[in-house]
Amino acid sequence: MALAGGNLDERLGALPPLSPVVGELLSLLQAAAVDIGAVERAIHHEPALAGRVLRLANSSFFGFSGRIGTLREACMLLGSRTLRQVVLAAAVMQQMTVDDILLDTRALWRHALVTGAIANRLAGTLGADPEQAFTAGLLHDMGKLVLAAYFAVEYRQVWQHHAANGGLLQEAEQAVLGFDHGAIGERLARKWHFPEELALAVGRHHCPGGDRLGDLIHLANVLAHALGYGATDKIPPLQEAAWERLGLGWERLEQLLPELDREAGEAARFEL
Repeated sequence: MALAGGNLDERLGALPPLSPVVGELLSLLQAAAVDIGAVERAIHHEPALAGRVLRLANSSFFGFSGRIGTLREACMLLGSRTLRQVVLAAAVMQQMTVDDILLDTRALWRHALVTGAIANRLAGTLGADPEQAFTAGLLHDMGKLVLAAYFAVEYRQVWQHHAANGGLLQEAEQAVLGFDHGAIGERLARKWHFPEELALAVGRHHCPGGDRLGDLIHLANVLAHALGYGATDKIPPLQEAAWERLGLGWERLEQLLPELDREAGEAARFEL
């Protein structure tokens, strides 16, 4: 019962638009001279978003763990660029209501946080943008939330296929739906006008096409699974071409693993 072509486009068209408040925030944060007061006022209009911004701002990823008590402090200390990444992540969490019977959202977000933490650390080693890598890692599986929230009947069949046949979850998605969670996550990222490099990283984290952020998130995702923080019990394969393009090297990765494991453990304890 593949949902390819027009039917998929029609179903995607029914997905909710990005919250007007979030859209306003992203516009404010892109301005050459950011009005922090306006940003703070806009966030206050969405209490759930405000709470998530504060929780994320207080995470160890941004170096202010437990020290930010108000939105004004979050806006001032994080700065517009980091705050924009936080708003993107919080917006996705806010707009997806999922039945936990269909998808273990706690395990999913734990995996997402660990992937973001690993990507953040690897980015520093590889000369990439750590904040962007964290956000891409956090959002890489948002397509699973879309499927569980808006394609619930079909996604139940995906899990039934997965239980009967084993293998990787994205293989079951392809067999049942004709696309996987990466593809629909990429489509939603574009619908919501997320940066193109972020959309590509979300869409291709299982099969990166050569963009550096996509390669990085692919590796971070594999490592999160390998360290025991997967949303499923299967470790996805590491694409050799992506590994070679990153140029990290096995010796350097081995040196980094204890630190990555520690950061993964810290991230796994953080609640969204």
